[in-house]
Amino acid sequence: TLLYKSLILNTMENNNFKEKVFLSLTKSIKELIKKVEELVITIQSNNPHNYLAREWIDSAEVCNLLKISKCTLQKYIRQSIFPRSKINGKNFFKPQDIEKVLKNNYTNQKNIKTQE
Repeated sequence: TLLYKSLILNTMENNNFKEKVFLSLTKSIKELIKKVEELVITIQSNNPHNYLAREWIDSAEVCNLLKISKCTLQKYIRQSIFPRSKINGKNFFKPQDIEKVLKNNYTNQKNIKTQE
């Protein structure tokens, strides 16, 4: 019975050790994931081509983003399609507003009937 108690005690200690190692690894992985997410945000916000990470973009950037001409953007501005701020004759847009307009006007192509 002494040997049996010793085996049980060793098994319990081994399980406790495994649990501590598992919890420690889990904590380390969570910390690593958090650091990677922070790095991704930093990289995205420092990327001049990541328009959504910036608060305001100008007309040239909107044209580049949407692959439209300046004339087309002016037409959209006259039609009040995109909200904007105008300072000293220069237009500025919030990327989130541009994205919202695109999402609100999205059409699922499966529901469109094609002319044959």
